[in-house]
Amino acid sequence: MKVVLIEIQDIKRFYPISLTRGLWEIKTGVFSQYERFRKYFGQVFVFSKRDYISSDTLPEGLKLFVDPMVKDPSSIPELKPGEVIYSKGRPVCFASETPEIPENVKRIDRDIPFYSYLHEIIEEFPDNLKKDLIQMEVKDDYPNVVKAIGRQIQIHREAKISGEITVNAENGPVFIGKGTKIEPYTYIDGPAFIGENCLIKAGTRIEGGVYLGNWTKVAGEIEHTIIHGYSNKQHHGFLGHSYIGEWVNLGAGTTNSDLKNNYSNIRIKIFDEEINTGLMFLGLLMGDHSKSAINTSFNTGTLAGPFSNIFTREFPPKFIPPFAWVGEKMDVYRVDKAIETARKVMKRRGVEMDSGYEFMIKRLFEIYTQ
Repeated sequence: MKVVLIEIQDIKRFYPISLTRGLWEIKTGVFSQYERFRKYFGQVFVFSKRDYISSDTLPEGLKLFVDPMVKDPSSIPELKPGEVIYSKGRPVCFASETPEIPENVKRIDRDIPFYSYLHEIIEEFPDNLKKDLIQMEVKDDYPNVVKAIGRQIQIHREAKISGEITVNAENGPVFIGKGTKIEPYTYIDGPAFIGENCLIKAGTRIEGGVYLGNWTKVAGEIEHTIIHGYSNKQHHGFLGHSYIGEWVNLGAGTTNSDLKNNYSNIRIKIFDEEINTGLMFLGLLMGDHSKSAINTSFNTGTLAGPFSNIFTREFPPKFIPPFAWVGEKMDVYRVDKAIETARKVMKRRGVEMDSGYEFMIKRLFEIYTQ
């Protein structure tokens, strides 16, 4: 039976990262959920009802539809036609010829762990990252200029280390990809995955549980954070317990809080829903193509939608909608200007915006600003 990853849950639960990509593309360690399912099942199809998210042409016949936020692909059993598995009162997978839960279903209740919100992924990220790096069989391979502490430190032969750096793998493996440049006096604590062609500027401190996608540029202090490719945090400032999308630029001095002064649980807001995360630590969740001005300070548990531009001198609101222009007051960012800026930013990195990407931006604007 062919496996299809289908967005069963409300995508807003994974705001803001989910607005510009299928849920299966969210990173939960070194790998996205799509990569996890493909590794286990071999061939995997994807399906979204959103018209601006690419879906596969589905094969004929009976298919196994699965929520991509299921944590472990091996927990999905074989099903017969019309069977639906519920976990914690929610459907997580079903067998059908069409991407709709059958009307006359045979309900099976089973405990299958899945993610319900983006902050749950952040909470578990260092452990997942460590497990993935161990499965990758990271091996000791690094130049003499590296002061190594512990084992399982792998630095690609074509990475460029321009001076002495310290890498500590006592708490987990460290992997550094091809073409990445690391300037002197950098400290990297595992588990950490640094992709290809990144720039780690002098004096950067990377604490455990950090994922940097390809072509990211970072400086300052980063801890327990996921940063997708092509994003910049090139200056001083702290970023912790956070999830940052693609094409983001954080201005010099941008810093987030990830712990309340009274050590109480952090509450977040997603549109009209208020949630007690149950977490003591949670930082900034920022969508694709968002920008912050110099010295921007984000409160604990701030969510900033894609294409937002934040330059207020005060703490920004803890919920920032897509295309928000946040200064002394909050306005809506013009979609033509958002596209123009995004096209410039992408072209600087050798990426041309195609018509499908532009359509996605326009549809997001229509859905979330009108």
